[in-house]
Amino acid sequence: MKMKRPDLTFVVVVLTLCAAVGYAAFAHAQDAPVKIPVPAADKDNLRALIHKQDKIEKQVAELNAQFMKLQQQAIAQMQGLQADQEKQKKAIDAAETQAFAAAKLDPAKYTLDEDAMEFTPKPELKAPAEPKK
Repeated sequence: MKMKRPDLTFVVVVLTLCAAVGYAAFAHAQDAPVKIPVPAADKDNLRALIHKQDKIEKQVAELNAQFMKLQQQAIAQMQGLQADQEKQKKAIDAAETQAFAAAKLDPAKYTLDEDAMEFTPKPELKAPAEPKK
């Protein structure tokens, strides 16, 4: 019995597949990093230090969150106080205007001493004297 010769296309496909599989295996073996284990004597110490660092980072994050919350509260309180301050300033201005009207005094000619609660005349500005000839 005579063996039939394989078709050339079939041989090319089989050889191509073998080459592709071989190249993929070689490339994968080259790309895989070599893993070297940490010495047993250093593992526990390294794990403990990493754990301690994680705890510190968590505390820093919590403290930062607390700081941000306090900052927001302080800003809100400051804005409230500034609004109150502005209202108070307007109320004082209105009360001073009313006090000048009740005393029948001109604010352009008198000042109000808020500590002594008295009106005092403003010093008059005199025109500069003419130079002597």
